[in-house]
Amino acid sequence: MTLFVMAQQTNTIEQYCTVKIYYSIITEGTTITIDEGNDDDVMHRLGKRLRDSSNNLIRFKSAVDALNYMGKQGWKLVHAVSNSTDNSDYLYLFKREVKKE
Repeated sequence: MTLFVMAQQTNTIEQYCTVKIYYSIITEGTTITIDEGNDDDVMHRLGKRLRDSSNNLIRFKSAVDALNYMGKQGWKLVHAVSNSTDNSDYLYLFKREVKKE
């Protein structure tokens, strides 16, 4: 019996990011930061909220609205981790397939 195995080559790789959601009582909206690991300055990453092309903060109605936005951008939720003892603060890990550079 002869078995032929062909290695499957792909032109894509997995890209990961983390998303932090922030709630504001004052503006009654939700904003997010996205860390794709391409910024060397940790403090800059932590304070870098998602903005539109006019540099305005993108606001969401809720955490679910923000997560749905990420899905529309091609991201898939991999894991959610609580950052607090009362489970009110989460960090979300996403991934998506991107073409190799």
